[in-house]
Formats: sequence, structure tokens, C-alpha cells
Amino acid sequence: MYQEVYILIPCHSFEDFPTHHRGDEATSLLACWSAIWRPELIAGTGKMPQWARIDSPPDALEQRLLVIPLVSEKDMQAGFSRRAKEAGAKVVRKIVDRDEAITAVLEGLEKPDNLDEELAADFVALGYCYLQTELLTRQMRYSSNLDEVYFSEKLVAAAQSAVIGETEAARVLLQTCFDVLAEERNSFYPVDSYFLDLTLCASTTLGDLSHELAQTQPCNVVASGEVIEQLAKSHPETTATLREKLKAKQCGLIGGEYREGPLPLYDPETLLANFQAGLAAYEKRLEHRPTIYGRRRFGLSSFLPQVLKSLGFHGAIHATMDDGKFTHSSQTKVSWQGNDGCKIDAVARPPLDASTADSFIALFQRLSEAMDSDHVATICFAHWPGRVSPWYEDLRRIARYSSGLGSFMTAERYFAETELPPYHDTFKDVRYNSPYHKQAVIRRQSAPISSHRDRAVANAKFDAAGNIEAITALVSGHPGPRHELHRAWQEPAETSTDTTNADAIVEGALTHFAAKLPRRNDSASPALLIANPYSFTAVGGCETDQLSSLPGGKAVLIAAADKSGPHAVWEAPACGYAWLPDGGSPPSGKSQTLIKDGMLRNEYMEVHFDPITGALQSIYDYKSRGNRFSQQLALRLPGERPSSGSRYVDPDETAIYSVMAADSIDVVTNTVAEGKIKVAGRLLNTAGHTLAQYEQVYTLWRSSRVLQIDIHLTPHEEPKMEAWNSYFCARFAWSDGSAFLYRDQHWQRRRVDSKRIEAPNYVEIENGKARTQVLTGGLPFHQHVRGRMLDTILIPRGETARNFRLGIGIDLPYPLQEARQLTYSPPPRLERAPSPAPGDTSWALHLDAKNVIITSLKPLTVGENVVGFSARLLETEGRPAKGNLRCFRNVGKAVLMEFSGEATGGAMTKEDRVQFELHAGQWRQIDVYWDGEAKG
Repeated sequence: MYQEVYILIPCHSFEDFPTHHRGDEATSLLACWSAIWRPELIAGTGKMPQWARIDSPPDALEQRLLVIPLVSEKDMQAGFSRRAKEAGAKVVRKIVDRDEAITAVLEGLEKPDNLDEELAADFVALGYCYLQTELLTRQMRYSSNLDEVYFSEKLVAAAQSAVIGETEAARVLLQTCFDVLAEERNSFYPVDSYFLDLTLCASTTLGDLSHELAQTQPCNVVASGEVIEQLAKSHPETTATLREKLKAKQCGLIGGEYREGPLPLYDPETLLANFQAGLAAYEKRLEHRPTIYGRRRFGLSSFLPQVLKSLGFHGAIHATMDDGKFTHSSQTKVSWQGNDGCKIDAVARPPLDASTADSFIALFQRLSEAMDSDHVATICFAHWPGRVSPWYEDLRRIARYSSGLGSFMTAERYFAETELPPYHDTFKDVRYNSPYHKQAVIRRQSAPISSHRDRAVANAKFDAAGNIEAITALVSGHPGPRHELHRAWQEPAETSTDTTNADAIVEGALTHFAAKLPRRNDSASPALLIANPYSFTAVGGCETDQLSSLPGGKAVLIAAADKSGPHAVWEAPACGYAWLPDGGSPPSGKSQTLIKDGMLRNEYMEVHFDPITGALQSIYDYKSRGNRFSQQLALRLPGERPSSGSRYVDPDETAIYSVMAADSIDVVTNTVAEGKIKVAGRLLNTAGHTLAQYEQVYTLWRSSRVLQIDIHLTPHEEPKMEAWNSYFCARFAWSDGSAFLYRDQHWQRRRVDSKRIEAPNYVEIENGKARTQVLTGGLPFHQHVRGRMLDTILIPRGETARNFRLGIGIDLPYPLQEARQLTYSPPPRLERAPSPAPGDTSWALHLDAKNVIITSLKPLTVGENVVGFSARLLETEGRPAKGNLRCFRNVGKAVLMEFSGEATGGAMTKEDRVQFELHAGQWRQIDVYWDGEAKG
């Protein structure tokens, strides 16, 4: 048996304890420190484990156990290990794993027959607690006041009781040791500190969740609704255990969404539908819903607080546990303020990784920071089920005996019982940088660009179908058939959205709308019916070759025909329709066509093309001098990498772009209503090698501020693996390098201060005098290059799509409206029926605040009767809105609703109007009941 046990460390005192080490050195240090606290060693020596300097080891070495961690190896005197062994000491060196360290220090000792291994593990945990308490005391600028004589006496007595099998007596003595350490901590911080365990769940880790649920300390399961459904199907016993622990409030549940998809790219209704589907899955499988929001994957935005509050969430984890960047707060618990001013309590510091020694060697530093600066001292730990370091298990054991380091709590209890945060943080969107595009390319996921575009288009079709069905129900007074709109949440790793189903649903909605439209008694005649599902007036153009002649009627602004066929420009009111009957007249001969001398023009712009390259050379307006905008296609390739150790060079400075070469520029359509030019050519490198073939079709309608660009690319060379540095793109350029950039997120206009831009609908360039917009049609990823250029990424490595649609807007007052039409507009429907009774145009609902849009419209019913409607209103431009929602019939009552279904008050009504008032960026639901109908 040994007389003394030492760990030899390269430090002079606890003040310079080597906690800066990471990796194997950190693991080895903690493993060696923990191993010498086994009760067999303490009972055998009758002494508390000791430490000494590696450069000044003990003089007496006989019958000593010397444990030397990796951090001490370089400071150990040459020949010391051999001298110690020759003097009768046992030396344990070069061990990293804790179990191996314990085996090594106990080697050769007689194993006690009655020693409880669980109890022995508690001694090891006490050693870790002692170390962290002493380090914390000094970190908090105090000197130790621990009575080491008393502590050592109780420790030895506990160890001696343990090895002879007196387990309960040993536990009582161990409890005294933990209490002494807690008393020392309380002398300088007499306030509770808290630990939050975040157990991350994915479909591949569910088998180990039962291990976490068996722990006596509270944990918090972080799982999406989809993962909970998978758990219920594959591990019903674990699901039952989780259900019971949630009911008993012994476990917390963090989540909210059905799927952890690319949240910042979602439109508002998709985001909300994802939450609603998720909450339904939790309720079904667990009979419990989360009230604390959190997710493993990146997915944060300033739009979230108001959505979470409206859905009944009480708190949030403002951190994610994969790639991506977000801003940390100086406080752990804060009031997270969204872009509309709504606030929700949140944990706003990233969690520590519970699976690595790096998080635990310097735990005292994080505790000190929390105690020094946090209003509520809190540390979060994140880990996969069953995958934690031994020192996290020590922390759990420590918490059973004492709250000296901290107490584990469920997230629900933490947010409910800890003090309200006096601090708030807005966490602006410019601080978030998602990893979606980079991850998709690196992982070789299919369609890293077009899957996002296809999802946006499919959901736009679902929006259109849902609104048309709602308008039909309102006008007819009966619900009618309503399709189940399964919104798409897929990502690049999954199969692209099947738009066939969405098209069929739109067609069904249009058919029912046409059937329920009130008709006159005149004879049936051919006409085009255009339904406008949007809450703003839509102006558009379409081909009309289904009719025998040009369309007419009040909705037609102008119609014409040439060799390409007949077409017309029309206007349809908000939430209404336009009727384009056959038999219209061609325009007068004085009207000018939209193409002249190769130039495309209407009343808002002139578009010039380079005859050599085929690029869009310039766009001019009629009120300012100089070129507004240019556009071309290019392949970007990374330039030569700087040598190791040289000065950093921005990849934009060395990037190489291809050049365009036009093979043909042809006029497709040229009338007073429409101008269309098709440019075909090649993309070349500097050596003249063809990198791709391209076609670009530019379409401009009269009365439109949008130039539509349809692009077809046939690559001959694949981009490199660098997602943000190699891609085929549409390049846009403007002359003013000081212009401000804005983009949309969740259909709201936001300022851009970063190079990498996510904008599913539009990017806007504003220089104070003019606003030029790139309408992205669902293409989400863009890069601001060299101050006055924008790359819209079309084809990175792995992309399979070859056709893309973009738009260039000139001074659009509300770009989201045009962006939504570009993404999707319901097609004209050929009718052979009597004309509508209300006239060539009519509307059901109208908003007089143009910066407000209806995101969702649903009928309210009692039995088979429609008694009103539910509408969600969104402010889109970042400024307060006050106005009226006007209806086609008088209103009796309007109720403000939370997304959870709770009524929060009433809105003023007058005749056919509902008055509303929204903060900048606010999203509200209003339930409106017709005058004289049931009020729900």
C-alpha cells in the first residue's frame, strides 16, 4: 500500500493551474486528477490526495504513487521517472482515458469485496468538485477559507467506511465533504447558479435516449416534432418513459417545429405551418407540447419572438448547435426583442459541449463569468444522448449531493422560477450567417439551389389555391371543397418538391371559383378568367391564343398580336378577378412597339444589349442620367491561393469570371403590349474555351416596371467545391458604390450589411434617388462583390436545374408585391360561360395600407354556412401601418387572435371596414364576422 498519492503538475499554486490546455492534454490532466480520488487510495494512505510541482517533486519517493499527466511531461526532469521507480515509487504516465488511469493507479492493490462502485464514482466526482471549487474561489478573487484538516478527516473516514462496505455511513460523510465545499462557494457567491442539460436528439441517436431519461438529474430533450414521431414508432418504451417524466416535470422538452429546416428562408406561412404541425406531433405522441423553443440546427431570425409569443411559448434558446454564426449576449438570460418590438425571455449564450474535456477543465472560468456578470448565473451543456465526458457525469453526481457548483433544472422551471431579465437584446438579422449553402455543397446534396426555389414556388401555389378557395367560400356563403395544403419544408438533401400536386390543387380551386362566380343572363361566350389571390392589385401580361381574337373588356389595359401570337396586359383587383372576353380591338396605329433598333423599352425603362457579348449592357429610366443597371452571366472560379504565411487576400480580389460571347440576338415578340428578345451564346474563359452555353429571354410588358429574365444554362464545366467562391451566376452591376442594399426575409424588408445575402424574393439597391430591385423568384443565395456588384448564384457544384427566372424592377414602391407575382401567378382560365354579374372586375377584400399584405385567408364557418373569415396581416416595409381592411359586405365584429387560438381583444369596425394598426414588422391575425351572422 502507498503512503502518499501525488499528481505532479506544472504550476506553483492554484492561481496558475494549467487550465488553458485542450484536447488530449486537458483530458489527461482531468483523468489523472480524478483517478487519485478513488476511495481505495484514500483509505489506504489515510490522507487526502495531494499535488506537487513537476519541477519540485517530493523528496521522499518510497511507497509513493506518482501520477504524471501529459501536460507535465515536457517539464519533467530527465531521468526522474527512472529514479522514482528505483526509489520504490510507482509512476503512472502518458495516460489520457480516465478509466485507464483508474485501472493504472489501482493496479496491484487488493480490491475491496464490499465496495460499491457507484459510491466509488462519487468520490471521484468529489475530487473534481474540490478542484473546481478551489479554482473558482481564486478566479472570483478570494483566498481559500476551506478547513482542509476537517475536510480531510471526513474524506478519509468516508473512504474507510466505503471500502469495508458501510455504504450509508460513507454517503453521510461524503455529504459533509460536499457541504463544506458548498459553504466555501457560498462565502463569496451566496446565490444559486443553474445548469441546463440540452440532450440533442436526431433520428440516428434515439436508441440512447433511454440512458438520459434514467438519470436522476433533470435533462431537457431537444427534438423536433418529426424526431418525436420517429421515436414513437421505433422506441415506444422510451416514448412512454419520456411521456411520464414530462408529466411528472422531471424532464424538460425543448423544440416547437415539425422539422428543423432552413427557417430563415421560409415565408411566414410556411414557418407558422411548420410550428403548428410540430406542436400537433408533440401533443399526439407525448400528450405534452413544448413551451420553450430551441433547435439543434441553425435557424434564428428577429421575426421569431412574435411568432413564439403568439403560439404560447414562454422562453427560447437563442443558440444553435451546428455551423452558422449568431451574436452572443453579455448575459445568459435576456429578453430577446424581435423586429416588431415583441419580447420573449431567452438563453442567449451558446452551450458548452458536454462530451469533451475542454468544457470541464476550465468550467470554473465560465462559472466565474456567470456569477460576475449574469443576472441569473447559468451554464448550458449540449450533447447527444449517452455521449458525455466522465466529468459531466461527475457534475451530475455532484448535483445530487450539493448545489455548490450549480443545480440542474428543466427549462420550463428555469424560465418560470428564475428572475426576469432586466436586459434586452435585439439581435439584428445582419448578425446571423447561416451555413445552409456551404453545407449543401460540401455534403454533395442534390439541387442545393433549385430545391429552395422549388419549395418557394410550390408554397406560393398553395398560398394562391388557399386564398382562392377562401374567396370562393366568402362569395358563395358555403365552405365548399377545401384541399389539405401540405406545405413543403424539404431541403437540398431531399427530393425536390413535386409541383404537380400543387398545380392540380390550384386548378381545382380555379374550377370551383369559376363555378361559384355569379353570372349574368347573357349568352355564353369565350373569355379568359384571371383570379387574383393576392391582397394587392395585380398588373400582368399573358398570351391569349386560347381566344379567337384579341381580348377586350375593362380589365384589359392593352392587347396586340404579331407572328408570335396574341397577348394582352390586364389589371386584376386585390382578392378578386379580371374577365377578358373575346372580341377586343387592336390598339391605334399611333402606338409604338416596345422594340426599336435592338432596344427594349416601355414607359418606365430603356434596355440596351451589348451586340458582342449579349449581356444586358444598360438600363435607363426617363428621369435621371446614366446607366441604372447591368446584367450578365458568368462562371466564377477561385483564383490562385496565396502562399502559406502570406498576407490574407479577399477571395473576391482573386476570383476569375468568365466572359460572354453572343451567337445571336433575336426579336421574339414586338408589339405595343409586349417586347421579347432572345439572346443565345457562350461563356468563355480567357483562353477562349467554352465553359457553358446560354440563352436569355428578356420580356417587358407595357405598364410594367419589371424586366423579366428567363435563363437557360448548359454547363460544360462543373464549378469547384467552394460554395461561395465557385458557381455560375447572374451578375448585376450598378454605378454607385455607396448605395445601400436591402433584402427580404420572411417577406419583410431588411438592411444588408454583409457580403453573403439570403433573399428568397428580392434584393434592393437604393442610393437615395432611385430604388432598383433584383427579383429572385425563390433563388435564395446572393453575394455582394466589390461594393457595386451582386452575384445571384444559379448553379454551384451539384446543382441539376438549368432554367431560372429573375426580374429587374425599376423604382418598385412595394417590391414584395411584384416579387410574389414573379414567383407565381395563377394562369388564365379559358371560360365559355356568361359574363360575371359583378362586371369585368370585382374584389372581395381590399387593404388601403400598401405596406401590409394578407399572408393567409380562411373562411370561418358555423355548420355549412360561412359567417366570416380569418386573415393574417403582415407589415412588410419596416414602418408602422394604420388603415382599413375593406370587405365586400358589412362587418359585425372583428377579433384579434393569437396564433395559438386565444382571443386578445377586438378591432374597430364600421360598416364594411375593419380598422387595423400594426407596428413595423408586426404579424397579426384578425377574425372577422359578417354583420348579422353568428359570432363564433
